[in-house]
Amino acid sequence: SSSHVFGMSDISSASWNGVHNVRYSASASGRESVTIFVNDNGSGSSALYEFDLNLVSESSLSSDADDSVFDTPYTYIELPFSTGSQGGARPIGSGDADVRTYVVASGGAS
Repeated sequence: SSSHVFGMSDISSASWNGVHNVRYSASASGRESVTIFVNDNGSGSSALYEFDLNLVSESSLSSDADDSVFDTPYTYIELPFSTGSQGGARPIGSGDADVRTYVVASGGAS
């Protein structure tokens, strides 16, 4: 295919503006994730994404591997504000349950 969705086919049309504040987290259970803050997710709101790490050894892939090797669980939360700059998000607590708590801050909300 001429385009790649990297495991996010259900929101592949999303338009991200201002992706920053990448945060790596590891929990006692061994869960590892990366959280990002998005100033504008294409709908006029800021958002956060948390991706579980799904590292795949290149040597374990067949020669006809496709984008499905990038499939990974992720959380998407559209925020009730929009900020044109700054902002951040990070998970707090153990994160071992299906419910995750985040602290989110805007740089300059509108």
